[in-house]
Amino acid sequence: MTEFTDQIIDRVKQTIARFNLLDKTDKVCVALSGGKDSLTALYILHKLGYDVSALCIDEGIEKYRRKTLDNAISFCKAHHISYKLVSFEEEFGHRMPYFLKGTDLPCTVCGTLRRYLLNKHSKGFDKIATGHNLDDEAQAIMMNLFRANIDLMPRLGPKSRKQKGFTQKIKPLYFVLEKETTEFVKEVRIATCGCKCPYVRFAYRKQIRELLDEYEEKNPGTKKNIVERFLKILPKLQKETFGYGYCKKCGEPSKTESCKVCRIVDKRTDPVEILQKYYDKDSETYKILMFHNKMVLKKAQELAKKVKHLDPDTEFIKEAVMLHDIGIFKVNAPEIFCYGKNPYVLHGYFGRQILEKEGLHRHALLTERHVGAGLSKEYIIKNEIPLPKRDAIPESIEEIIVCFADRFYSKSGKYFKKERPLKEIRKFLLERRGQESLKRLGSWCRLFGMK
Repeated sequence: MTEFTDQIIDRVKQTIARFNLLDKTDKVCVALSGGKDSLTALYILHKLGYDVSALCIDEGIEKYRRKTLDNAISFCKAHHISYKLVSFEEEFGHRMPYFLKGTDLPCTVCGTLRRYLLNKHSKGFDKIATGHNLDDEAQAIMMNLFRANIDLMPRLGPKSRKQKGFTQKIKPLYFVLEKETTEFVKEVRIATCGCKCPYVRFAYRKQIRELLDEYEEKNPGTKKNIVERFLKILPKLQKETFGYGYCKKCGEPSKTESCKVCRIVDKRTDPVEILQKYYDKDSETYKILMFHNKMVLKKAQELAKKVKHLDPDTEFIKEAVMLHDIGIFKVNAPEIFCYGKNPYVLHGYFGRQILEKEGLHRHALLTERHVGAGLSKEYIIKNEIPLPKRDAIPESIEEIIVCFADRFYSKSGKYFKKERPLKEIRKFLLERRGQESLKRLGSWCRLFGMK
C-alpha cells in the first residue's frame, strides 16, 4: 500500500460514515463488471472487512464483456470472494445486440436490463454496491438537467431510498475521481483489460463526459462542486414518494402492469414471424424467399469470418438476411410469383417502409441499401429511377456483408441453388448498374481478400 491508496481507502471510509451506507453486519452484493471502478469498490470493501459477494452480468457483447468477466472472476478467485454469473442469454433468451433492434439508445436498453438482473439476483443481500465514481455522478446530474429529466434526479445520490421489492444501492466511490480509480488499480496491481464497450460511441454520456473533463481541466474541482451542490437539494427532491406495484409477468417491482424489461424483451419479434405477417407460409414466394435467405446467410457467415477483426454483429446479420427481401411482394416479378405493379428495383425501398413500421430501423436501412451494390443519389437521378433522391449505399460492415453475400445468389434461374462466380457478379453489375457499382464491388473484394 502507498500513501495514495491509503488516501483513497480513507475517503471511501469517510463516505460510508457520512452517508451511513453500510453496517458491519450488512451482507453486500457488489455489482462487478471487471472494470477498474467495480474492482476498486470490491477490493476496498473486502479490505475493510465487509461481508461481500460479487454479481457479474454477461450482456453478451462480443469481444468486450468476456474479457472483463475473465478479470472479474480471476480477481474473486484470487481473493477468495464468492461470485455469481448471470447472462442476458440465460435470463432473456438472447444476447444484448438482439434487443437493440429499432433503437439508437443501446445504453438505455442495456442499463434497464442490467438493473433488473442486479435487483432480481441480489435478493437476500442488504445492499448492492456499485462502482459509480465522482465523474459518473456529475455526468448523471448534468445529463438529467440538460434533458429536463427532473423526475430521475431523486434516484441519484450516494444511496437509493429503501423501497419494498428493491435492494438498496450504495456508491462507496462517490467522491473518488475516475482518474484516481485508474491509478488505484495500478498501485494495488489489480489486472484490468482497459477495453471499452463498443456501444459507448452512441452514448449521450460520452458527450457530457468530454464536456466536464474539459471544464474540470480548466477549473479543478468542478465535478466535486456539482455533486456537493446537488446533495444540498437532494432531500427536497426525494420528498416525493413513488408507489410501485408488481409486474404481472415477472413479479418484479413496476409502476405499470408490465415492467419496462418485459416490454423490451417481448417487443423483440422473430424475423420469421415478421415475414409471415406479409407472406402465406405455404405460398411459392415464401418458399423461394426462405430458401434464398438460407443460401445468402451461409455466404454472409463465411464473409463475416473473413473480417472478424472488424467485429461484425453476427446476430444482426442473421436477422437482416432473413428480412432483406421482405418487400418483393410489392414488385412485378412473375418468375418468383410476385405480381405487384412496381419495378423490381423498388423492393428494397418498400422493404424499408415495412420494417420501419415494425420498429426495426437498423434493419430497414440495410434493406433499402442492399439493392445491387448500392445505389448512389447521382445514379438514381441520372437513370430516373423512381426512388427517393438519396444515397442507398451499404455503409456498416454488416450492411456490406449482407449486400455482398446477396450478390452470389438469385431467387430464380441458374444461381438459385448454385453460387454465382465473381466473374458473373461483375458482369451482372456492369450490365445492370454500371461502373459505379462495379467499383464498389472491387473495394468489397479487396476487403474480404477475394479476387
